[in-house]
Amino acid sequence: MTSEKLVHWICNVWGDNVDDVRRLITLDKARQHMTTTVREAFEGRETDVVFIPAGCTSIIQPKDVSVNKPFKDGIRKEWMAYMREGYRTTHGNLKTAMRQEVINWVSRVWESVSTDTVVNSFLCTGIANNLDGSEDDMIRERRGRGWSGGSRCIIR
Repeated sequence: MTSEKLVHWICNVWGDNVDDVRRLITLDKARQHMTTTVREAFEGRETDVVFIPAGCTSIIQPKDVSVNKPFKDGIRKEWMAYMREGYRTTHGNLKTAMRQEVINWVSRVWESVSTDTVVNSFLCTGIANNLDGSEDDMIRERRGRGWSGGSRCIIR
């Protein structure tokens, strides 16, 4: 994605702030995310940008921590069901799913990701926790090869 496309997205999808509460977005440190034009576009929409350091996306990016796995698992289930149906071409090859069918999969799967999972993903990463420390038990921590803590980071 280029900076110009990102600014287009900011203007047309992210949009203006309608409730007078500053917003927060987390982005990786791709060059196009860090341009003055992009920063000004977010600032003009009362949005704070937090840049995730390189190599840390899988640890502190909320979407990667809690949302991507159930979403990808759901898409995989939809694809497997499609393959089991056995739609074939006249030559016996598996038919490519139609665009609308894939859109329907995405819609169904996204609806199955709970609001709690999305909200808790910000708590699990420590991005939106109370500053008084009362929610620190929700933060997932890397311990060796595994994870600990994050009592509400359960993927649903």
